[in-house]
Amino acid sequence: MTKQVELGLPQNVLLHDVSTRWGSTQRMIQRFLEQQNAVSSVLLADRKSIHLIPGDADLTTLETVNDVLEHYRRLLML
Repeated sequence: MTKQVELGLPQNVLLHDVSTRWGSTQRMIQRFLEQQNAVSSVLLADRKSIHLIPGDADLTTLETVNDVLEHYRRLLML
């Protein structure tokens, strides 16, 4: 949470998806995108973990998947 405070991000924990809860994957991706600067900053501090930092293509893919899942979640809520 220290990095979240330093970066001015909400102090939210990362989520994981639950196979029996529709929409949990979208919320997990959305939370990761919200916190990706803090996650990347923590990974960057450990030389062994640098390879885990998502690249631009990874983030673009996550943003696209998030948008699509968010669209379907809203449709199902109507």
